Amino acid sequence: MIGVDTKALIRKLYFVEGKSIRAISRMLKVARKTVRRALLDAEPPKYHLTKERPKRVIGSFLPIIHQWLEEDQHRPPKQRHTAKRIYERLKEEYGYQGSEETVRRYVRLWRQNQPREMFLPMDFGLEGWAQADWFEVYVEYQGKLVKVHIFVMRLCGSKAIFARAYWRENAEATLDAHVRAFGFWGGVPPRIVYDNPKTLVAKVFSGRRRKKSECFYQLQLHYLFTPEFCLPYEAHETWLVENAVRLIRNNFFVPVPKVQSLEEINEKLEQWCRKYMEQYLPEKEATVGELFAQEKLSFIQLPQVPFEPAIFHSVKASHQALVCFDGNRYSVPVDKAHLPLTLKAYVDHIEIYHEGEKIAVHERYYEKREKPITHYTHYLPLLARKPNYVWYTLPYKQLRLPAPLEQFINRLTAISPQPQRDVVALLELVAERGIEEVAAAAEEALLADVISVPALRAFLPHPDTEAPVPADLAACRVHMPHPAIYNRLLVASGGGGVL
Repeated sequence: MIGVDTKALIRKLYFVEGKSIRAISRMLKVARKTVRRALLDAEPPKYHLTKERPKRVIGSFLPIIHQWLEEDQHRPPKQRHTAKRIYERLKEEYGYQGSEETVRRYVRLWRQNQPREMFLPMDFGLEGWAQADWFEVYVEYQGKLVKVHIFVMRLCGSKAIFARAYWRENAEATLDAHVRAFGFWGGVPPRIVYDNPKTLVAKVFSGRRRKKSECFYQLQLHYLFTPEFCLPYEAHETWLVENAVRLIRNNFFVPVPKVQSLEEINEKLEQWCRKYMEQYLPEKEATVGELFAQEKLSFIQLPQVPFEPAIFHSVKASHQALVCFDGNRYSVPVDKAHLPLTLKAYVDHIEIYHEGEKIAVHERYYEKREKPITHYTHYLPLLARKPNYVWYTLPYKQLRLPAPLEQFINRLTAISPQPQRDVVALLELVAERGIEEVAAAAEEALLADVISVPALRAFLPHPDTEAPVPADLAACRVHMPHPAIYNRLLVASGGGGVL
């Protein structure tokens, strides 16, 4: 093979000085065939291996490597062999003595020689196509680094984005996210593409046929959109929403946000999505918001009745009037224990029903709690019959009382001959009139130094006399006399003090 300088000289002698091929061959002592090749190709000369070099160590292992790599083509992408894993298996199972770098080189060459999949350029126009997906990020929540799940839906035409954070990627969160996305846009995209999420797809058949989950079927029936599903392991079909995921992750979650509540994240995410409407798209020569206004014309109108984003579960309460759901226990009224109940799970709370009647509402907890979540009103009939240990019951300990009411109970238990029964009676009064009204009455009773449940009831406004106060009497204040005044009157009249 001739060198670069010789090839350059051949081309100069022929094209510049007008020498013949035969003269150049004699002058440089190279074959005429070599001269002709140099004249036909202006590229620097390259060495072409005519015979493959022997692979001393790895040669006998190449069929095994090729077999594993070919089998990987039919396996999930995230469960395929890496070059490192191939090297480890060769060492452990076949006694391979070569280097890891050699294995890496041959794996890389094998993959480079595989046919690459080609993709069609897409243009969805402004016809209301959308793509939806989930991703995970970390935020600093109340001083701790915690993981949250982000739902993203993006319109294919205008590129408008909706995103919302949840504690968990479950069915009720997916339903809630759709309802909020449609509300955010003021309409329903006619077609939405998904990457086969388990929260929506009960079973995957060949091709694009899917058995949808019951809750997703109800969502689709309510909003009348048409769902489309990617082929298995072909998530690139939702590349637009994948691009939105990278956009949100890199622009909103860097640096890691510091928040005090999930609602704070969602408020900021919604602001970011609205701000993104101002983004200018050079290829479209318009902003996202301007294109969205046109794309919205193809949307399905929102139904008049809102969809209820809840999952229904059949439950039964235990002998402690507790139902189990998602790793935690929640209380119900004691008279509904051991009866068949229906639990409706929302993303932020749960509701429990008996024969269509709502009997309990609780805030939903995602972390597993050591103790049940209870409400004191559920146990009042039982406390009325068993008041002796009211202070040690979980419903009482979980009750958050205002400071005046706590002070009133402390004074009451100190002077009452039956403090347990009086505390239960006070809880019944709170359940009847509301904690705010009773706390206000307790504050007045403490000022008047009248400590009893009947007296506390007397300080409450009568339900039938809550008429508006005339303007000329609004500033008037009637002060309650101290009971000691009556003692002095009794002593003056010759009687004994009783108060």
